[in-house]
This record gives sequence, structure tokens and C-alpha cells, in this order.
Amino acid sequence: MRSLPMIAAVLCLSATPLAAYAGAPGIEPGLWETTAKTEMVGMPFTPPVQTHRNCLSKEQVAHPWRQLQANKSQDCKFKHVEVRERSASWEMECDNAGGHMTGTGTTTFVDSRHMHGVIHMVMQAKGQDMKMNIETHGQWISADCPK
Repeated sequence: MRSLPMIAAVLCLSATPLAAYAGAPGIEPGLWETTAKTEMVGMPFTPPVQTHRNCLSKEQVAHPWRQLQANKSQDCKFKHVEVRERSASWEMECDNAGGHMTGTGTTTFVDSRHMHGVIHMVMQAKGQDMKMNIETHGQWISADCPK
């Protein structure tokens, strides 16, 4: 079973850990690179590792959840968001034409320029469940963002 719209949504959400914790004390605004490795439990293939570059402005660093809650393109809702000094956790629920997903995630900032996170998702489509685990690692690249 493959539901490409839902798989694409999961891969897009792999950048979530960085945005989720952009408000951490001492996290630097600027260009960040996040790498996500996805495991699709029970599937005979592994999606390629995804690398995303995101520019976090001073505003985004100060108010990280505004950006996530404003992103309606994935039809995802975040709840039970808990932000601590150097980590964050959340639950999410997403619906689109491909099916329904639920999941949990955590992000930890090792220091102001390095993070890691884990997202566990269950996708329900066409009467079947697919479990996905996403491991993310991110690092600050530069104070300057490409225009």
C-alpha cells in the first residue's frame, strides 16, 4: 500500500522539529539544514534521506508555533505541545485526500546550533495502517539566508 500524498506530507513534516523548537533560548536565527531519515515499518523500501534548508528569521525564532499553526497546506493540527528549556514534544493529526495520520514528536537542541528529533507517525489509508519513524538532525549553517 502506498499513498503518495500522505507520504509526501510526512516528508514535508520532517522539517517540523526545527520549526517546533525555534523559540528555544539561544537558538540562532539564520540558515539551518535538517536531514531526515524515514523508516516505513514493514515496507520493502526505504525512502531516500531528505535534506531541507530553512531560514529562520528573528520573528520565527521568537514565535515558532505561529508558523506551524498557519501552515494549512498539510491539514495538520498540533496539540499537547510542551516546550521546555532545550526540548519540545507534541502530538499531531493530519488529514488529506490520501488518508489520516496521527503522530508524536520530540526535538532536543544540543546547543544553539545543533538539534536532533524523532517523529513517530501512523498513517491510515484504504483500511490499512502504515507506521513511519523519522529521525532528524539539524545544524545551523549561516546567519545569512539566500534571497
